[in-house]
Amino acid sequence: DGSVDALVVNWNSPGGEVYGVTEAFSVIRQAAARKPIVSVSNSQLASAALWLASATSEIFVSPGAEAGSVGVFAAHLDQSKAMEAAGERIEFIVADESPFKAEGNPTEPLSEDARAVLKAAVNRYMSAFVHDLAKGRGVSPDHVRKAFGKGRMLSPADAVAAQMADRIGTLDDAIRRASQLGRERKAGPRAEELPLEPVAVDPAPAAPAAEEPSKLSKGDLARIARMR
Repeated sequence: DGSVDALVVNWNSPGGEVYGVTEAFSVIRQAAARKPIVSVSNSQLASAALWLASATSEIFVSPGAEAGSVGVFAAHLDQSKAMEAAGERIEFIVADESPFKAEGNPTEPLSEDARAVLKAAVNRYMSAFVHDLAKGRGVSPDHVRKAFGKGRMLSPADAVAAQMADRIGTLDDAIRRASQLGRERKAGPRAEELPLEPVAVDPAPAAPAAEEPSKLSKGDLARIARMR
């Protein structure tokens, strides 16, 4: 839509399942190559939400928010003792060609083989998570593993210091920044001439010193109306 100069994504999410996140990351990153997309953690930017936000042009963390939870886990609920106490037992009959079809079911303890398979899947998805975060934030995979909290949430200042986010700021700050980036992009090559290949994201700058918030212009307000 040529009438839209920039986008703002207002995040408040604990994350979710891994399915489809890599594909969504790629789509958002391609869109950010066409026009600026600014993310803001308002107030939780965790796990898969951070994964997707890292595909955008810049990330703000509002002063009372947090970001992180970089990690992947799988859970197995063993209901065998509860079923035994209730006098129940389930037996799975599987086809000869699919001996692992009922592996990891909740009616029995997790076998060592099933645990190893789940652990391998968790590590595989974690590798994809780290790879995309590194690509989106312009840092090395090793930096992501060491500095992005190792599964913990980070405060706004720590998230910026770790290069997980670019700035500390509110939703209004993110809107103003998106408007600025949109004007700058509009003054450059036309959007349809820009490549679809993702652009590199420079390492995050230090958080700017606090300053008096500027008033939104009529042009900004018009853009905000289109963003909602």
